[in-house]
Amino acid sequence: MTAADLTTKVDFTLQHLVPDVLLVTKATQSDWVNLSYPGVIVLNAFVMTSVADTVTNALETITYGTMKANGAVATTTGTSVIIDSASITRLLPYYILNGTTGEVMQVTADSAVGSAAATLTVKRGCLGTTAVAIADNAPLYVLNQVFLGNAAVGKVIMTVLTLPSNPDAPLFKAQNSS
Repeated sequence: MTAADLTTKVDFTLQHLVPDVLLVTKATQSDWVNLSYPGVIVLNAFVMTSVADTVTNALETITYGTMKANGAVATTTGTSVIIDSASITRLLPYYILNGTTGEVMQVTADSAVGSAAATLTVKRGCLGTTAVAIADNAPLYVLNQVFLGNAAVGKVIMTVLTLPSNPDAPLFKAQNSS
């Protein structure tokens, strides 16, 4: 087994960011949490279950809400993104991550927050990322919507790093490789 080469060095700079610890109650497998933050990076999560007099902890399986771009956005300045196959109701404002290019966008308007298809109004190249053309069917991850996939139910303790509400904050910055 070999490790993948790191072709672009990106440093994560903690600029007055403090992890939050959240306690949520998970009712079913694939339950979800819509967070009031514009986005989070989940650092860890585990579910606590109680069977008889025994308490067990299981590492939670985390995924973010997903949607797909429905049609390409050929420019780096386009601020209207049509989506389909979106997950559940979304809370504005929120960040989306283009899973293909790594661009983070802030969604400032969502034409149908409770629907699988919608038109999003976005601010491009947020948190120090670079705006890149968006391909048709590009996976877009909703960074304030967390799905809990483990089969166990009960109390879930999550440690999250909240993303800045200011989309111009330089969270990610490229470094010289010297």
